[in-house]
Amino acid sequence: MTENGLVVSHVYKSYGAINVINDLSFTVKEHSITALVGPNGAGKTTVFNLITGTDPLDSGMVSWKGTVLTGLKPYVIARHGVARTYQDLRLFGSMTVRENVQVVMETSFKDGFGHRKKMIRERTDSILKSVGLLGVGSRRVEELSYAEKKFLSLARLLATTADLLLLDEPASGLDSTSQGDFVTFVRSLPTHAKTVCLVEHNLELVRNLAEEVIFMDSGYALRKGRPEDIMKDPELGAIYFGGVHEDE
Repeated sequence: MTENGLVVSHVYKSYGAINVINDLSFTVKEHSITALVGPNGAGKTTVFNLITGTDPLDSGMVSWKGTVLTGLKPYVIARHGVARTYQDLRLFGSMTVRENVQVVMETSFKDGFGHRKKMIRERTDSILKSVGLLGVGSRRVEELSYAEKKFLSLARLLATTADLLLLDEPASGLDSTSQGDFVTFVRSLPTHAKTVCLVEHNLELVRNLAEEVIFMDSGYALRKGRPEDIMKDPELGAIYFGGVHEDE
């Protein structure tokens, strides 16, 4: 396997008699931002489950930077630099913002305990500053606004040091100001050697963020292209706005 980036090749997944992913193939180049779009039930979140090993493939292959991930345990896939957010944020409400970041942080620094604590503190501060949460680091998560919790979930992703970030509806529920902050933050990630793949229903946000869009329906990748080309396609528009599907 010599191809770089994320490669999803001829993947199938069914749950009982329901085929959710059907011969799905696409690639995401490194240090780019790609969006998966499509109507509810298209299988977008399932794709993230398959990439991260939460659910096993029925057949096909997934690789990241030349390493085949198919069949690996989720924690092994994470060690290969793959991390994701969830629609339910999965934060520790009784812990502080800072503790929520540190609990997912790699702490195996080689030097002594005092140096390790200093490194962890400095790295935590840097991450919180990048998402605009440095000033609330000592607050308990349950005291945060919804937007702050959303950005904390992104901070936790950065703390893993993963370089493939899978964002599942990361901007849902954000007000317009927070959405603007989110766009600015995500746009900066490829310059820090991150690759982003996101599922997002806000098409204007997708237009502002993504370099490429993969349009999915019924578990198939129907089209891949620039956001402006995908969104002006009348056939895809009819599927997106007119299709009747069950929720994912």
